[in-house]
Amino acid sequence: MTDTEKATPINRFYEIDRNGVIYSNTNWRGYGRREIMPIYDNHGYLRVRLNIDGKRKPFMIHRLMAEFFLPIRPTKQH
Repeated sequence: MTDTEKATPINRFYEIDRNGVIYSNTNWRGYGRREIMPIYDNHGYLRVRLNIDGKRKPFMIHRLMAEFFLPIRPTKQH
């Protein structure tokens, strides 16, 4: 299975796979599809900065993984 087959789109510019790797499809400087390198925050969590609506916003990778690969929580307490 290739990376393209197992990646889930976040939006039209970004994809995430089941290993937590985030890819950019923006063709920035002619590079095409490329992996976005995460950084550690002050608490030790991996995060990436994504351009959403023209603004750079930080996203925690574990939160993106939960949002796209785990089932919906039955209530807010779960």
